[in-house]
Order: sequence, then structure tokens, then C-alpha cells
Amino acid sequence: MFRWIKRHHTKGERKPAIRMSDLSSLPEVLTVDEVAKYLRVERRTVINNLILTGKLPATKVGLQWRIARAALEKFLKSAEFKNRGTVA
Repeated sequence: MFRWIKRHHTKGERKPAIRMSDLSSLPEVLTVDEVAKYLRVERRTVINNLILTGKLPATKVGLQWRIARAALEKFLKSAEFKNRGTVA
């Protein structure tokens, strides 16, 4: 079954910009859910559009993906990310 989530946004409310300095507070190794939350995208976007395409290096541990914080930093500094303006 699908689980539908209702999102509530106040009119005029803006999300704060992603700051590279915030990365230092993250653990050295991240889960897909942590990366998705940080980038404010869906979990499947991280897997399908970033990991499986090779844009974001990741390692599979058992059945779960793990992403090094350094790899995420490198991706965010990359020209591809900056030129697209969006992740997905």
C-alpha cells in the first residue's frame, strides 16, 4: 500500500538555503535517508538519480546504501550540481 503524506506549507514560508558548513555536523558516513533529508528530496531521487547514475559515489552495505560525507561535499561543490540548480 502507498502511504500518502500531506505536506503543510505556510504561504510565503521559505526553506533555508543549504550551507556547506552544515555538513560538518553530519556523521562521516550517511544513509540514503540522511542525504535525502539534507538535500530535501525523496529517497528514491537519491538512489535513482544520484547513486545509480554514478553522480554520487556510494557503497552498499548489506541491502542498504552508505554515502561518505566527503563524497556528498564533493558532489555539492561539483559544476554539475551548481549548473543544474536542482538535484533531481
